[in-house]
Amino acid sequence: MEKLLKRAKMNDKNAFNEIITIIQKRLYIIAKSRLNSEEDVYDVMQETLIKAYNSLKSLEDDNKFNSWITSILINNCNTLLKQNIISKTIPYEETDMENLIYEDDDIKINQDVDFFSLTDNLDVEEKTLLTMFYSEEYTSKEISEILHINENTIRSKISRAKCKIKEKYKKEDFYERKA
Repeated sequence: MEKLLKRAKMNDKNAFNEIITIIQKRLYIIAKSRLNSEEDVYDVMQETLIKAYNSLKSLEDDNKFNSWITSILINNCNTLLKQNIISKTIPYEETDMENLIYEDDDIKINQDVDFFSLTDNLDVEEKTLLTMFYSEEYTSKEISEILHINENTIRSKISRAKCKIKEKYKKEDFYERKA
């Protein structure tokens, strides 16, 4: 990835495309944790890639690329969410995740269906934190740097989100046994 970044910084579009091919699934999963509409997810991803490409030369530490592009993605998601709140038209679309295939990779993301349904009752921030921590395997320190939130706060929020999930499924399990 280091060589690709150096080439991309010298305006090599093919190198940048190779980088995107490597990280597109991770970006999709993070955007999907924050946005409900597939259309919004792809719009935000496209905007993120354009911003990243245009400002790639400003990235000083190539080792921070993943955190850097994730910050851009989350900022774009936040901007879109604010726009939707202002216009009071937050779209929600049910998506058949089993049929979603990346154009370039033919990668099905069936394994993510359970994760999204698991986090369905959480708020946007909690979904994002759990997605970044468990699905994308960012450390709490990396998440802290990306979101500009204290690392201990990140750990607490992850813990509370996990408790919410446990409580939800304990209640559902209880009601299923009574029925």
